[in-house]
Parts: sequence; structure tokens; C-alpha cells
Amino acid sequence: MKLKKITAYITCLLLIINAVFSFDFRVKADSNTLISYSFSSSNIQAGQTFDITVNAANITNLYGASVDFYYDPTAIQITGVDQGAIFKNSGKSVNAMTPTNDSTNGVISFTETLQSNISGLAVGSTNSLFVIHAKALKAATTPINTISDNINNTMSASGNNMCIKLSDSNGQAVSYSARSGTISINDVISPSIDSFTADKTSPQVSNTAVNLIVSASGGTSLLYQFWAFDGTNWTLIKDYSSSYTATWTPTVAGSYTLYVNVKDSKSTKSYDTFKTIN
Repeated sequence: MKLKKITAYITCLLLIINAVFSFDFRVKADSNTLISYSFSSSNIQAGQTFDITVNAANITNLYGASVDFYYDPTAIQITGVDQGAIFKNSGKSVNAMTPTNDSTNGVISFTETLQSNISGLAVGSTNSLFVIHAKALKAATTPINTISDNINNTMSASGNNMCIKLSDSNGQAVSYSARSGTISINDVISPSIDSFTADKTSPQVSNTAVNLIVSASGGTSLLYQFWAFDGTNWTLIKDYSSSYTATWTPTVAGSYTLYVNVKDSKSTKSYDTFKTIN
């Protein structure tokens, strides 16, 4: 009888210990350092500039970080890389190395570290570690494959293309897990005009100012040109500019058709699309 009681007690104790260790394991797993990626646009089009932000979360002692990004220079032009908010807004003295960018082979590298004998930074929720500035050159899809060391020289634009190294104040590597990301560049969407309106209806007396406004979409950077046509002669109201509004003041009575031409700033055409008001 006594043996049964002892056995039951040991079994219960083991169950309690197992439960404690299981709970402790889950807490540690949730606090693992995480690297992730975000982009300044959800619809990156060829010709547009955009940012690739490298984010980090859950680090207790971050002293230094480096990035090596291998990219396809025919699809992406890298224009630079900056500190993210983690180091930039730390209030500590930071040594940010001048980035090295091999635009021919498609490799950019950057390192940032704290200075002096101080403790590392504590990073809780997701915040930016690096901000890589880029320009899309053509439609392409590039998965971001992250590794923590390039000791085996496995880096390439089409394979392991992002090497992120983290170190603590003791010079030890900080291990992490990485959440995948994908750089998706789409073809340019042709410009289209959603509406072309005037703030006054016809007829109006001469020398009355009429304000015109256009709503258009597509392209990478749109330009607008405004015209008036009296059936014989064309009058330029406002030449191509990035402004989607214009003011027209007719000085001669008559019937006019108002035109707006819209084109992408990269377009070689006289216009990509147009719309009228009669």
C-alpha cells in the first residue's frame, strides 16, 4: 500500500515537472529573434523606386548587424542602404559603414555597430534594421532567401541572396529565424482617365474662369496637358506638367471642346490617353 502511494506521488511529480518544462519551452520559442521583410509599395511597377525594409524583433542584446544583398542588376537597381530605426533612433553612438555597391555584379553590403564598451540594444516588437533603396527596371519576381553566414560562398541573385549577421555586445553571433519575402515587380499599367470635370456648366459668359480637374491612374508618374478647341483653332490652356488641374478663361464667345491629354513621364508618345468635355 505504501509503495503504491509513493509510485503515485512520483508519477504526479513527473507530470508537474513535464508541464513546467513544456510551458517554459513555448515561452522561449515565442521569444526567438525574427528577421522579416516589408516593402514601401504593394504594387511595384517597372520604372518605380521602392524600399526593401529588413525588420528584426525579439533581441535582448544587439550590438552590431550587417547585410549583404545579391540582386539581379538587370531587374533591380540598388541606389543605397540606410540604418533602420533600431540603430538610428537608439540614442547611442553608432558606426555606420559606407555601403559598398557593386552594381555590375549586383552586390551591396552595409554594416552598423554600436561604439564603445556598452551593452547592446533590446529590441521587442518588429522594427526596421536596414532600409535598402531600389528602383525597378523590369517585371520580375525575386524570392528573398536569407542565411546568417556566407562561409560556404553560396550567395547568388537567384539563390541565397540575403545574408544578415547579428552580434551581441560579447561579439557572439545572435541566431534568428527568417520569415520569407518576395520582391514582385509588375509591368507598367497604361494610364487611364477616370474623370475629367469642370466646376461650371455650359453656357457661361466670356471671361469667366473655369477650373478643370482630372482623375487618372496607371503609369509610374503621370503628366497632364490641357487644350481648348473652338472647331477651327486649338488653344493650349496648360502644357504638360504633374498638375492634374488647370484654369481656363475664355475671352471670346463660342462653343468649345475641352481636352486633357495624359501620358506617363516615360512615354515617348504625344499622349497615352485623352478625354473631353463638350
